[in-house]
Amino acid sequence: MIESMGSSSNDPATGEHVTRREKARRSYSRTGLNAIKAKVKLYGLTAVDHRTLAARGLLAFREELTRDLGGAETLSAQEKTLVEMVTRTRLYVEHLDAWLMAQRSLINGRRRCVLPVLRERTQLADALARYLGQLGMKRREKDVPDLARAIQLAQRQVEAGQGDGHGGGH
Repeated sequence: MIESMGSSSNDPATGEHVTRREKARRSYSRTGLNAIKAKVKLYGLTAVDHRTLAARGLLAFREELTRDLGGAETLSAQEKTLVEMVTRTRLYVEHLDAWLMAQRSLINGRRRCVLPVLRERTQLADALARYLGQLGMKRREKDVPDLARAIQLAQRQVEAGQGDGHGGGH
């Protein structure tokens, strides 16, 4: 009988002969990224534990980005979607960065290549840069009336209040 190339073993559940290629792939991600993506996709950023320092930093980043774009009231629906995509993508990149930094090496010694997750991290970082480019790199000022205009509006409101008989104090 000729055995296939590569290592082989017996399946503990059935006792059948199984080669390495026939074995089922891992049903989970070693980085944990798939679990985070699924939670965030289902529940949004509320799935992230807001008590953690990382979550507070991420939410602060989203608020700062929104403020830099002129405030939530000035953003279009498309821009709000991009802000959410930027925030989520940054969460994924930071998660992968933390996992990669915990590894002894970024090189797969057996195959002599970088870990595939490093390529995925680079793709996510490129997507993040594209999203930020679509939002623009310039800070947008909030539309605030100048002082002279604000004074005129206040005077008109005072005059309108006196003309209706409620503002005299008599």
